Amino acid sequence: MAGDQLQFRGGTAVEHSAFTGALREVTVDTTNKALRVHDGLTPGGFMQALADLSNVTASANLPMAGFKITGLGTPTAAGDGATKGYVDGASSLAGSGYIKFPNGLILQWGNGPCAANGNTSLTFPIAFPNNCYRVIPIGAQGSGGVQAYVTFNSATLTGFVCNCFLASSGQAPVLAAVAGSVNVEYFAIGR
Repeated sequence: MAGDQLQFRGGTAVEHSAFTGALREVTVDTTNKALRVHDGLTPGGFMQALADLSNVTASANLPMAGFKITGLGTPTAAGDGATKGYVDGASSLAGSGYIKFPNGLILQWGNGPCAANGNTSLTFPIAFPNNCYRVIPIGAQGSGGVQAYVTFNSATLTGFVCNCFLASSGQAPVLAAVAGSVNVEYFAIGR
């Protein structure tokens, strides 16, 4: 392979422990096969994470532009990232369920049958603590060979109200007269 070559100074881990590199100098740790970045003050510099993260412990806090991986525990600061264990501990992944994120955002989904001849009230799997930003309801045909429609009316922290309509081919939609003839599927976002 022809071309230019870039080569950094290097040494063993023991040699690095006694070496203070210049500000922004990069050296090679030949014992750990890792790069070390220097600040001009700290002996040994700062060993960088290997591609397979084998030199990073589960409890290590890795600063990344205001974002930290905090191991497998609960995030404790605003910049801490969610771990699988944290998100899994705040979710219900059932047919009607939710996911709570560390920043407070909650995604919910569910379904329920329409009421007859009027408003249908459905309850979220959990209440939103502060705000319900958006509810997106969709009508699914519950019975018969007609099209189903749902219109959103209003939302609270605990649920929402909608109206359900049915339409035969070529006909205008009419309010569903039979309970359960339209199944309401929904997705809600809040905090």
